[in-house]
Amino acid sequence: MPEPGTVPPPLTVTAEQLDDRIRVIAAGEIDMRTAADLRVALDAVLDGRPSKIMIDLAAVTFMDSTGLGVLVQACTRAGDHGRVVVINPHPIVRRILEITGLGELFLDNRATEQGNPV
Repeated sequence: MPEPGTVPPPLTVTAEQLDDRIRVIAAGEIDMRTAADLRVALDAVLDGRPSKIMIDLAAVTFMDSTGLGVLVQACTRAGDHGRVVVINPHPIVRRILEITGLGELFLDNRATEQGNPV
């Protein structure tokens, strides 16, 4: 988290196509101020109905419950046609996922940085 009185960096979200899978790369902080940016990006990706969406959170240094809600919504929206996993979570984000029990849903320990199964 940033020091009191400072503005945290904005969230950036990019996506790259990997065959029938898509890797979404987020960087910054995901909170109630920035979660809509992630939601818009994930909605655009989900419109293409990929078989797997890998959300790379290596550069996300903070995520609150709003960010968790965006992940859950993406998983729900993917439904039966696709799978949503989190890869490379920053240690802080990994801990948040584990504490909330969402690690079992999102963490794919078989995924490497490139998003390929080991």
